[in-house]
Amino acid sequence: MSRLFGPLRQMGFVVRDIDKAMRHWVEVCGIGPWYLAEKLPLDAFWYKEQRYDDVHLTIALANSGDVQLELIQQRDETPTMYRDFLAAGHEGLQHWSSWPENYHERLDRAVKNGWTIGQRGETPRGPFVYFLNEGHPGTVIEMAEPTPTRRRIFDAVREAAIGWNGNDPIRRDWPRLDANTLAAFKDAPTGFVVDAIGRVGALDHRIRPVWDGPRFVGSALPVWATARDNLAPYAAIKFAQPGDAMVIATGEYNGASVIGDVIIGMMKNAGIVAAVTDGLVRDVQGIIETGINVADGGQMRTRAVHLLKRPVPRVGTHRSAE
Repeated sequence: MSRLFGPLRQMGFVVRDIDKAMRHWVEVCGIGPWYLAEKLPLDAFWYKEQRYDDVHLTIALANSGDVQLELIQQRDETPTMYRDFLAAGHEGLQHWSSWPENYHERLDRAVKNGWTIGQRGETPRGPFVYFLNEGHPGTVIEMAEPTPTRRRIFDAVREAAIGWNGNDPIRRDWPRLDANTLAAFKDAPTGFVVDAIGRVGALDHRIRPVWDGPRFVGSALPVWATARDNLAPYAAIKFAQPGDAMVIATGEYNGASVIGDVIIGMMKNAGIVAAVTDGLVRDVQGIIETGINVADGGQMRTRAVHLLKRPVPRVGTHRSAE
C-alpha cells in the first residue's frame, strides 16, 4: 500500500492493438472476461492543463482477484500521456491506480508536495488524475475517485471474473444496474442524483423532452452516431435489454434528424423505456403515440440515411440514466 495514495487497485496497460491485447490475456493468461468500451465517455479532459475535447480512448477492464487490469488504446491524435508513452518506444504497463476515499484531500496534498499533474479528466463516473512523476516505465501514478457509479461498475467487473469459465471473453454489454437499485432512483429528483455523484452527468440545457411523457429511470445504452447516419441506433436495439434508455450522441449535428417514430416504435418493442439525443428528431406526433419518452436537441423533417462509408458508428458502455 502506498503511504501517499493508498492501496494499488489497478494496473493500466497502454497498447497499440486492444483486440490483440485482450486475446493475449484471455488465451495465454486465462484472465477475463473483458468489458470493452469503444469510446470512453468523458465530460472534460486536460493534458498539462490544456483542455482538449472529444479525446477518443478505447478501454477494456478485467480482474485478476482484487486487482483490476485496464487496457487503453487511443484512437486519435489528442495530446495525452498515453501517446507520450508510445512515442517513447514503450508499450505495456504504463501506470498503476489507487481509488482513495479521500481523493480530493490526497490530490491537494500531492500537489502541495511537488507532484505534477500530467493529465486529468471529468467523467460520468467521477474524476481521475495522472501524475507526471515517473521513476521508470510503468510507474506513472493515477488516482480515481471511488464514486458510487465507479464503484458499482468496478464491483461488477470483479464479480464477473469470480469463477469465470472462459465463455463470452470479450463483452461490449456492460453490467447493468439491478432492478432494486434502479427502483431506488425512481422518485429521486434528478438534481439530487447529479449532486450525489459529484455534480456531473446532467444533460445539456438544450436537450428537452419532445412531449410531456412519463417519468423514466433506466440503464443507459450509449450510442455514437455520425452525421446524417442513423445506422447505429438501429444496430443498438440488438444490444438493448428491457428497461434500457438509449442515449444517442451525434456531436450536436443539426443537419438531419437521427430518429423518428419508426425506430422509436422498434425501441418500444424491445422494451426500451426512453431515448435521449443531442441531435434532432422527426415525426413528433407518431412518437407521442408510442408512449415512449424522448428528449432531443430540436426537431426537423429531414431524415438521416444509412451511409456505410462514413466513420464507423459505435454502441458503447452502459451506465444509469435518468
